[in-house]
Amino acid sequence: MKIALCGTDLVSTLGRLDRPVEVRSLHLMIAGEYLRMADAYLHDGQVFLKKGDPVNALASFAYAFGWVDCGEWVGLFESGTKPREWGVEQEIPASLGARLTEKTTRYARLLRRALASVSPAAEPGTVPRDGGERVILSASVSADIGDFLLLSGYVEEALFCYSYGHAWLDASVRAGLLSVGGERELFTI
Repeated sequence: MKIALCGTDLVSTLGRLDRPVEVRSLHLMIAGEYLRMADAYLHDGQVFLKKGDPVNALASFAYAFGWVDCGEWVGLFESGTKPREWGVEQEIPASLGARLTEKTTRYARLLRRALASVSPAAEPGTVPRDGGERVILSASVSADIGDFLLLSGYVEEALFCYSYGHAWLDASVRAGLLSVGGERELFTI
């Protein structure tokens, strides 16, 4: 998928979301947070694209998708779409290669540091605890896939994975599934 189409897909997904949660509930407030974050990063990605910055556009779109997909997984809303195919066409110009590589390796380090800084917030044996553990596993898998892609030369796809995985952690901290015991500056709290 081209980076611009990634943004278009995100706009379409956000437009189709259905919120199956009760009005005036805690879940509706959390859903609102998730949607505001996804929309803000969608907007950022669109601005980056217009300014000729596909590196930051890609990272922003991936981050927005992470918030949407985490919210859907938590049950805050439904998009009614089949699972997306996450391949990103290599379209970032060679002139931005060094910048892409720097950002990707930096995001890899940030995601690993973020993973080391969180733990499930709920008590052992509870459903929210299980949810927090699953989010950490999902973000770890995103980091591992990103590492594999980076080593294989698929730098754009790796950047997507790192940004996407970090969004799941941020979203889960906001929802109270995860607690930050380390570097709080790595999170949008």
